[in-house]
This record gives sequence, C-alpha cells and structure tokens, in this order.
Amino acid sequence: MKDKLYIASISQDAPELAKEYGIGLELDHYCTALNMDASCFAETHKQVQHEIEVAGHPRLLFHAPFNELYPAAIDPAVREIAYQRYDQAYHLAKDTYQINKMIVHSGYVPLIYYKEWHHDRSLEFWESYMRDKPESFTIYIENVMEDEPYMLARIAEQLDRKNIRLCLDIGHANCQSKISISEWIKVMSPYISHFHIHNNNGNQDEHGSLGEGTIHMAQTLEEIYHYCSKETTITIESLDGRSSLEWMDKEGYLKG
Repeated sequence: MKDKLYIASISQDAPELAKEYGIGLELDHYCTALNMDASCFAETHKQVQHEIEVAGHPRLLFHAPFNELYPAAIDPAVREIAYQRYDQAYHLAKDTYQINKMIVHSGYVPLIYYKEWHHDRSLEFWESYMRDKPESFTIYIENVMEDEPYMLARIAEQLDRKNIRLCLDIGHANCQSKISISEWIKVMSPYISHFHIHNNNGNQDEHGSLGEGTIHMAQTLEEIYHYCSKETTITIESLDGRSSLEWMDKEGYLKG
C-alpha cells in the first residue's frame, strides 16, 4: 500500500514523515491562490522546494487553490476567475513541479446552488477547462459540502473522460452527510482514483487522526480495497500525521 500512499503537507512534520515511511507528499501550499501570485510566490516556492528536499524527492500530488473559487457560480465573472486560477495552478503544477495530478474542489455550496444547476454548470466548466490539457494530466474533483455522493458520480459519469476523476474525502462526507461512508464509496467507486482520509466526530471537519473519530477506518480501508481500482491512491490529511501513520502501521496497512 505504501506505493499508493501520500501525506498532505498540512500534516505536522509531513516532509519528515514522507521520508521516514517512504510515501508521497501532497502539496497544499497553493490552496490559497494568493500564494501563486508574485507577492507570495517566491517565499512559498522556496518552502515547497525545501520540503520536497527534506522528504527525499518523493512522488508528488498538487492541491489546487479553492478559497472563493466556484466553477458552477451563477455569475459568469466568478466562473471566469475560477477558470483563471485553476489554469494558473495547472501551469504551476506541470511546468514548475512536473506534477500531472491535481486535486480540485467541486465548489458546491448548499442553499446557494440548486443541485441541477451545479450539475449542469460543472459539466460545462470542467469540459471547457480540460479541453486544452494533455491526456497525461488528470484532475480529481473532491467533495466538500455535498450531502450525498450521487451528484458527483453523475458529473463524472457524464464527463466520461479518463483524466477527470473523483477524489472522495471521507472526512468531509462524514460531517456533511447522513449517508454512510460505505454508500459513498460504492456509489462513487467507478470514478474514484484518489481518497483523502482523516477522521472526525461527525459534526466538524477536524482532520483528526485516523484512529480517533466516528469513522470506522479499518472497515473503510477494506471497502476501498474491495470496491475501487488497485491503482487508487490515498492521501492522509490528518493534522497529526504521525499518529495516523502509526495507526496504519499497527493495523498492518504499511507492510510490503
């Protein structure tokens, strides 16, 4: 499993843990779009380079910015900003860091967007966005505020592109939805290529350790192995990455 495992840079001591356990690193430094701009880029890039070096130049994933970015926004000017920021992230990932896999948030906001609207505008946005991207570059659309898995599954099914896949964040699903994690995995499994795993109490997005919370993590991992492709990758997004890796090691998931 280690060859499919990453740790998020939001985790404490993530670069050191990536090197110690021989796993990949997901770069979250540009989740705030401002860090891609001239005013902040030099300092951020220096930090990223340092962390990659400390981690021993591991496999890398890139997390795109998400603050105030709404691909299915009602205002076309807002959609255009999202397009520009995601395109900026694409060139940064591909040209600066030679990364061809990028996590993006769906941008769904309950009570603001009707699901039919979000579905239709998402199809338009992602089809347009990926039109000029090479087949070797893949995006993973992540659930955040969705209360069910069906809408994202329909979006991925209808986009029907090998380089537009889904990232199931089980922590988000646990605190935003009354539907079981098992059902989320089963429904989205044909389109999932990546997972974010962390735990919480079911009420807040705490990014807690894997063994602490209301998600039955061992059962969840077994269902991932059962329903999803063997090529599916996983990022640990716990703030305390060490305790999560120690839990995985104790449970036998890091063998081999």
